[in-house]
Amino acid sequence: MKKPKSDAQILILLLCSSAIIYAIQLLLFEKPQDTEFYILQDCAFLPLQVALVTVVLGKELGNREKRQHIEKLGMVISAFFSEAGLEVLTVLARSADDPEAFRRSLAFDERWTAKDFSRAAAEMGRAELHPRCLPTLLPELKVLLLEKRECILGMLENPTLMEHDGFTDMLLAVFHLTEELLAREDLAGVTGADAAHLSVDMERALRRLAVQWLQHTSSLQKNYPYLFSLEARRNPFGCCSAPVE
Repeated sequence: MKKPKSDAQILILLLCSSAIIYAIQLLLFEKPQDTEFYILQDCAFLPLQVALVTVVLGKELGNREKRQHIEKLGMVISAFFSEAGLEVLTVLARSADDPEAFRRSLAFDERWTAKDFSRAAAEMGRAELHPRCLPTLLPELKVLLLEKRECILGMLENPTLMEHDGFTDMLLAVFHLTEELLAREDLAGVTGADAAHLSVDMERALRRLAVQWLQHTSSLQKNYPYLFSLEARRNPFGCCSAPVE
């Protein structure tokens, strides 16, 4: 199997080919002044060619690659919330100190604008949620997170998400909460310092899940209105859904 030529070899080959063509031109037409004129003319046009290729075409290719990356990222995030994220968020929401207020902050519909989503995400990012370690909720949450553990690990290993720090931090927060719950056998009797520690982990996961979901849904509204319409209609925190317990 032949080794591919290096860039330097290709460049030397092209330069030699050009020199040979110019030499043939001189031998056939014997007009060195004309050849020099055309060489200079080609050199004068070279910066314009470089500008067209590197600036205009390069920018267009970069924008195309960026759009493709955003599309892939959106598909991965949608898959996460469909397979695991939204279900975990719904269960975790029941632990909030004021679950009805939490529900209202996520009750978006098709009338929401980008500003509404941005405002809601900012408010959620600084909200004091104070999750409660309810004895009936923790065992249910543990079973759910154990069921979704492989999905979360798969997302963490996905190279598409490496540049999305916010989403990766959210996955890590949910994964850490999973490990904390799996490390405890009797979740129904969690009290004191142990309950306080779990509450911090739950708040971190709950807040980041909510923020990422709002940001992702806002992105759907901008780029894929038909998908956003579906999300708005099946929003578990919306006005038409069952109230959070």
